[in-house]
Amino acid sequence: MPKIKVSKEEIKGQPPMPAGIYTVALKGFKPAFSQKKDSVNLNPQLEVINHPEYNNRPVYESMNTKAKFRWKGILAGFGIVLQEDGAGDFEFPGEFVGPENDPSQWRYTGPLLGLTAQVKLKEVQVVDRLTGNPTMSRQGYPTQNEIEAYIDATDGKGLAVGNS
Repeated sequence: MPKIKVSKEEIKGQPPMPAGIYTVALKGFKPAFSQKKDSVNLNPQLEVINHPEYNNRPVYESMNTKAKFRWKGILAGFGIVLQEDGAGDFEFPGEFVGPENDPSQWRYTGPLLGLTAQVKLKEVQVVDRLTGNPTMSRQGYPTQNEIEAYIDATDGKGLAVGNS
């Protein structure tokens, strides 16, 4: 087998995208336990679409089960209204199938697959979680992208939810 080489630029990864509004498609979910293993990050797999320079670039979102208060706004970005069940609770659209004790094995079946949303991205400084000091991303950049807000597709009134 021949040796496989990679350039210095390829190994570094792609720089953050400029702040702005991008259209993303939801390709699926990659659920995993959070670092403390007390919740699950649903990890929707979002990808920029219909952009001449950044097409197919991933956009990261955790959608943690401890932050369910954000779900209504995130889903509104995809044009989905979180539905109430008969008891006044809300039900996530679709379902995750798999062993309860291993979210990495869960498979999502539901209406979100393939839907698109518009997100407002911001570029933020990378900070060390322990010290609070500026540092570099895993890709070697001093800044990274975060979703600032989802554009509400259910009522056209603008921003649905942000990370702050």
